[in-house]
Amino acid sequence: YVGALVYLAIPGSVIGFTAYLTLVGRLGPERAAYSTVLFPVVALNVSAWAEGYRWTAPALAGLLLVMAGNVLVFRKRPLA
Repeated sequence: YVGALVYLAIPGSVIGFTAYLTLVGRLGPERAAYSTVLFPVVALNVSAWAEGYRWTAPALAGLLLVMAGNVLVFRKRPLA
């Protein structure tokens, strides 16, 4: 219990929040907010590597939708 609490308090909160604030400073708040969409993708990949998660068709379809959404958000729009 104590080990899990320390892990969540230090890397999960302090380091994660600092990294996110650095990202906000570099990209701006609008673009940094879209990076949170990728968190489930990273979590699924870590789970596949560490826990033996098996990818399913719905999971792959969701991954493709996440990636397509990010491409749409980050593409350059013509100046009108």
